[in-house]
Formats: sequence, structure tokens, C-alpha cells
Amino acid sequence: MIIQPNTTSLLDWQEITLHYPNVWVMVGYPESEAYQPIWKERKGIVLYYGENEEEFANFSEQNINSYKETKQYKRFFTNFTGKLMAQPILKRAGIIKKITD
Repeated sequence: MIIQPNTTSLLDWQEITLHYPNVWVMVGYPESEAYQPIWKERKGIVLYYGENEEEFANFSEQNINSYKETKQYKRFFTNFTGKLMAQPILKRAGIIKKITD
């Protein structure tokens, strides 16, 4: 997990995906941006990021409350900056196999 140092650079979603390609990110939004109606246009700060989804989720579960306690950010958003690969349809609960049997 890579924790970002405190920074004042607010980035919108397009800028985040350019600076942090193909990773999981936790974005903190200050009050001035937290309630913008279009989430992709909100500007926030990447607090931490990581490539491994499970490691990222575990880190988030253990550390998100410490970020919330600072009250520096009004909202938080987690997302993957690349394309998520869907499971092949044949692996989805055996649906195809049942239909063709």
C-alpha cells in the first residue's frame, strides 16, 4: 500500500486515472467538493492506493477511521482506475452449462 503524503493538489477523476493508472485509490473530498452533483467532476486528494484489491480493502478497513477522525475530508470514495475484468460468463454460477446440458 502506498500512502500519499499530505498534499493540496485537488484532482478530478480524469486526472486521478492519468496519475494513478490501474490501481485502487481512496480519494478524500474536502467540504468544498464533497457535494458536487457529478462525481467525476469532483476534485479530491488521493490518500492512498494499491494494486492488490484484497490488500487495499484490508488496509482501508483498518485505517479509514483514522482519516475520518481528522475531519479534513467530508466524503471518501474508493474506485479502481483501470478497467475491471469481468469473470468469463462460463464461470458465472454454471448458467451456460445448465442451459446447454
